Amino acid sequence: MDTNTTHSPNTTSESRPSAIKTLRRFFFVAWHASRFGAIAQALLTLAHGCIPIGILWASKELVNLIAAFLDEEADLSLETAAPWVAALVFLAMLRNIAGTCDGYLRWKMNNLIGLHQQGALLEATTHIDFAVFDQPQTYDLIQRARQALGHRLTNLLRFLTEIGQLCVTLVGYGVILWVADPLLVLVVVLPALPSAWIKIRAAERRYSHDYAATPVRRMMDYMLSLLLGTASGQEVRLYGLFNLLFGRWRTNHEKWKEESLGKIWTEARASIGTTIAEMIAYAVAIGILAARIVDGNLTLGDYVVLTGIAAFFQGDMEGLLRLIQNILEDVPLLRDLHLLLERGKMARTQSGTETFPQPLQQGVEVQNLRFQYPGATDDVLQDINFHVRPGEIVSIVGVNGAGKSTLIKLLLGLYKPDDGTIRYDKKNIAAIAPEQMALNCAAVFQDFARFRRPVREELVPGPPNLHIDDDALRRVINAVGLEERFQTLPRGLDTFLDPSLGEEGEGAELSGGEWQKVALARALVRNPQILVLDEPTAALDPQAEVELYQRFVELAAGRMTFLISHRIGSARLADRILVLDSGRIVEDGTHEALLARDGLYARFFQAQAHWYQ
Repeated sequence: MDTNTTHSPNTTSESRPSAIKTLRRFFFVAWHASRFGAIAQALLTLAHGCIPIGILWASKELVNLIAAFLDEEADLSLETAAPWVAALVFLAMLRNIAGTCDGYLRWKMNNLIGLHQQGALLEATTHIDFAVFDQPQTYDLIQRARQALGHRLTNLLRFLTEIGQLCVTLVGYGVILWVADPLLVLVVVLPALPSAWIKIRAAERRYSHDYAATPVRRMMDYMLSLLLGTASGQEVRLYGLFNLLFGRWRTNHEKWKEESLGKIWTEARASIGTTIAEMIAYAVAIGILAARIVDGNLTLGDYVVLTGIAAFFQGDMEGLLRLIQNILEDVPLLRDLHLLLERGKMARTQSGTETFPQPLQQGVEVQNLRFQYPGATDDVLQDINFHVRPGEIVSIVGVNGAGKSTLIKLLLGLYKPDDGTIRYDKKNIAAIAPEQMALNCAAVFQDFARFRRPVREELVPGPPNLHIDDDALRRVINAVGLEERFQTLPRGLDTFLDPSLGEEGEGAELSGGEWQKVALARALVRNPQILVLDEPTAALDPQAEVELYQRFVELAAGRMTFLISHRIGSARLADRILVLDSGRIVEDGTHEALLARDGLYARFFQAQAHWYQ
């Protein structure tokens, strides 16, 4: 018996990459996005870091010239002052030009990196085992990954470039102070050590807070979607739900805000002591420099520049530590993003690569199938065995929760079994490429999607290699009974199926029944070998449901077809009926045979017979 790798592990148990590895990945993404941009950004960072040192050096020489002139030790002429004035003007212009170029490059790189990572995230979520999307931890992880793709990712490039600039500047400042007096370096650096420790601890606390607050922020987003969404808007207004929903949003927001402000206040109190220490250190540095100038070891220009450097050093060091703190806050979110991307990459490598049988000769065979949702303790399906031939129509019936939809998701490759096998013409479904499953299988689900795109995109949303011409589209539209309705659309097959998305007066709104027909047309237009109708008619009365299933069976003629319902009326249209109860197939046969057996199916039928009389 074959077994299958089941589901992605819980996010809390997976090892996350280190901060260094995460940043290395970021640099690789930046390099991949634009090598020229990455190199240019590095050169601009170096220039930005060196320019302040050049400005201070030119300023020192100019002050020395003026001091010598005032002491009548030298003449101050245009010839002697002009080079330093020109240097100051040139460096100021260079700083402005570099800043403009840096802003442009940063914007370009942010967009390229964001596009790359956003695409990678969306692709990853389509490959991750679909079953784990029933777990809140998965949505929490996606929420944090999306946070990383927002301003956090944009800020990271800015933080890193500014850190590079400050590091170059601080090294230059440090060398100058060391040459003047090594004690100066020690004096200005020591107060930064406790500040560094405080900021690292603060970064850890902030991520822990953000991690714990993810469900709260996700609930806030959900409340907003209910308040702003079209689908929920009519009931929000009809039942006067604004105050209730807004109140819940505000309660969650206040909870998040109070916790956040508490963390910020704790950090602010801790920073007061380090600020006092930095001011004392600056006073000591000024005293050391004053003593040197009294001893005649420094010129006035040296004193002015060195006192300025001591102040700038402390300010830039504080800025550097704050940027490092910001990065340490953002890196864990980037780790969550990379964790999600790794999951998608792993899922892709585990996906099959073989083609779907063309055409199916023997059908689908299910052996000893067992499935359990991630995090659950009980099996949803167990010991499932059956064989369906090509062209056969099979109805799967059972009460709500019996496992009917879960079984269908396994047959379509959306879920992976914990044990057992599903084979199409003896080919294990695990070996078949997902793209091949998409080309050969189609379904109309109970909660079918409404993409609200133009008609042709609504009917043929993918995959990219699926080419359907307009004549084929119109044949399917006619077959499902939408010809008359679609003839009234303002832009034909290019009409948006949502008035809010198309240009003014060029969008269309469909009724619930018309949307069901769109979903049916979407399934049929692919001309798949396997068709599934999974209770999309729950809102219809039993007789209307039977009529829709009858139309579906007629349109699906010649294909392997599965009809899913907890109502019995549609089962009479099938060649065979599988009865599910508590995750097991308890009966298998034709409508007449199962009635004659007088088992569970017969009791279902007798209980619902009055619906169809």
